[in-house]
This record gives sequence, C-alpha cells and structure tokens, in this order.
Amino acid sequence: MSQQAFKDMPKVAIIGAGLAGMQCARALLEGGIEPRLFDKGRGIGGRCATRRQPERNFDHGVPYLSAEQAAIIQPYLPANTSLTSWIKSTKGEQRTHYLTAPSMNHLAKKFAEPLRIERQKEVLQIERNAGNRWILHLADPLRGRSRTEAFDAILITAPSTQAEKLLASAAEPALHRFMEPLQAVRFDPIWAGMAIYAQTPDKQAARTDTFFECHDIGLGKLIAEYTKPGRLQPTAASNETDDENRTDAEGPSDGTAYNSETARSSTQSLLTTVSSHFVMHATPAWSLANLELSEAAAKEAFAKMLQQVQPEWDAGAELMSLQTHRWRYARCSKPLSVGSLYSADHRVGLAGDWCLGDSIEHALASGAHLAKQFLAG
Repeated sequence: MSQQAFKDMPKVAIIGAGLAGMQCARALLEGGIEPRLFDKGRGIGGRCATRRQPERNFDHGVPYLSAEQAAIIQPYLPANTSLTSWIKSTKGEQRTHYLTAPSMNHLAKKFAEPLRIERQKEVLQIERNAGNRWILHLADPLRGRSRTEAFDAILITAPSTQAEKLLASAAEPALHRFMEPLQAVRFDPIWAGMAIYAQTPDKQAARTDTFFECHDIGLGKLIAEYTKPGRLQPTAASNETDDENRTDAEGPSDGTAYNSETARSSTQSLLTTVSSHFVMHATPAWSLANLELSEAAAKEAFAKMLQQVQPEWDAGAELMSLQTHRWRYARCSKPLSVGSLYSADHRVGLAGDWCLGDSIEHALASGAHLAKQFLAG
C-alpha cells in the first residue's frame, strides 16, 4: 500500500460478501490490511448458495463446476479445501463435473473463515465527508435502526445494478465515470426450483441419469441432487423446511413447501419409500419472460414443467414438495471485459463476476484484481 495515500493502516469497507468480495478481502489480508465486509443477506457467497432442509441440501445457485472451471479456480482455493468429482449423466453421455461437500455453499464458508463479515447489514447510501472519508449509512434490522460509520476506502462487489445505485447516492460528479460503463452491463435472471419426490428404492436405484433438460418448455436444468457425493439420503418423511441459511434477498421466496394433493400417508412405511430431491433451473429466456411471477405462480409453473418431463425419467415418482427461488442477477450476459474499476484519488473500487464474465472464476479473478489495484496505491 502506498504510504502517500494513507498515513496509518486504512480502514476499508467491502460491500458484498460474495466470492468476489471475499477473494478481494483475503488478498488485502495477505497485504496487511484487514477489511470489513457488509452483506445485506443472512448468508454469504451470493449464488454459491445452498437451501438446507433436514438431511438435504439443494445447491440452487451454482449447482456444480465444469472441469475447466475447477482447474481455473484451483489457485484461489483456501487451504484444506478440495473439490469432489460428480458425474453428470444424461441420455448415455457422461461428463465429470466438480463440487464441494457437503454443499456448494461450503466453498463460500471456506473463503470466509479468516474474514470479518457483518451479515444483514445493507448499505443504504454512501457519502464523502469534509475529511475526505466515506460514510456508510447502514440498515441494521437486528437492532431495529440504521447507523453510520466512516471508512477511508470503499470497495463495492455487489451486482452492477446495485453498485450503480450506491454510487449515485454519493452525489459525487467525479464518480460518474464509473456509472456510465455500469449502465452497459446486462444480467439474465434465473428462476430456480427445488423438488422432492417419493419413490421406492428400486426405482431410485434404476435411474441412471443425473441431469435432464428440456429447453422447449423452459427447463434449462434438472439436477439429481441426491446423486452428489457427500450428501445424505433422507427418508420420505423428512419434509421440514429450514431457511436459516438462505443467502439471497433479491425477491419473493417465502420458503413455503408445496405439498401435492397426493402427499404420502403418514402411515407409509419408511422401509419401502425413499425421497429423491432435485434442483431445477429455468432457462434465462423463460426466467426473463416470467421475472415478476408471484411465489405461488412460479411453483405452479415449475410443477407443470415437471409433469411434462417426468415420464422421460421416472413415471412412478410422486411429487411431495416444491419450492422456488428467483435469482434476479444470475448470469451476466454483457460484462465489462475489465478486471475491476478503481480510483485511487477517490478510494472507490468495483469488482464482480460482471467485470469479466458470468461465473465463479470471473468473480474470483475480479476480486483479486481489485485488491491488487488497491494495494498498489
């Protein structure tokens, strides 16, 4: 860090605790600076998210990594973090993909281990005071009030749309040079579904495909979560919902389970019935066309998709539960094609997957790039 910029160790705020923000923070730690991260959600990791239920994990954000992605992110992985292989099998074609056990969110937790992260702290506004420091206006729902805190520098790793709003709140004309390129960034949304089916053990064992798609009806992915290594195999009776670790606050998602009218009888023997759980991703086109669906309407739409494709993979399974979640900023379809944005004069920086692309490896690379710029002074 340039000593011309700061007399003492700078106080740095990172807004957003996704992988870009956490990688940036870890790189700053290595450079001798301990930043503080603020995230409006209850969890961390952004789309590296997992919905948890007893004995089940739904990787409803980033469900897996390709072999190419796994190779790219390997240098970024924290110590004692390993990737496990998983075979993506569809209609006789098999490809090796990678994930972390017991969930994809476990990867985010490993990145977070040495960091100071304040959850459920939404930054409402930023402004610069007379002393040339940045004031963060923070919503604090746990205390039922808002508060302010001063920092020497702010690094924003939220989605570009949210970053643009924060920059606009500063009312600093000099920051307009950041806002202009942000307006060109485009995101595709993704609606995700999480389904639980009841079936007999022999039916589950007979299924060989772990992945299915049908773009004609808007289904981009149907992933057999129970086939992933390191995941428990629950009984059909375990149908409670636990949203404590939900990570997303982008849209309606009340966590209410959809129970089919033909839900399993409580007298059904657990020895003869098991449950299989799946993650669904609608296609970007379908998700955009149905972006503002209500929770109930989204569940109904996913249920119809499942009915249409179910005969192709298991006609005998019975839908027990269905949940949905909307990722408003799921995939960056038009990135900036730069590592990050940083102004040493204003001590403001921006990073995210949207700087370079649309996936985990781009988020990590962008976060590292921003930290390097900041440390260079």
